[in-house]
Amino acid sequence: MTTPSVLLLDVLRTGSVDHIDFLSQTVARFLQQLMDADAAQQIVTDLQHLHLDRCQQRNQSRMAECRQLARLLD
Repeated sequence: MTTPSVLLLDVLRTGSVDHIDFLSQTVARFLQQLMDADAAQQIVTDLQHLHLDRCQQRNQSRMAECRQLARLLD
């Protein structure tokens, strides 16, 4: 197992500007990836709901056609 070259506690103790910039950039990158993943999941969820809505609409229209045909046959 490797040891990190910059320990978080050392960075916080020294308060070095370079390390703080590194930490803020790392946190910003992590948060951006988290937001991207959340947005991607929301898109997938929306597409799944859209697909289900379309299937329900199609099935309802088919059922209506079957009912009309059944009435004609009676």
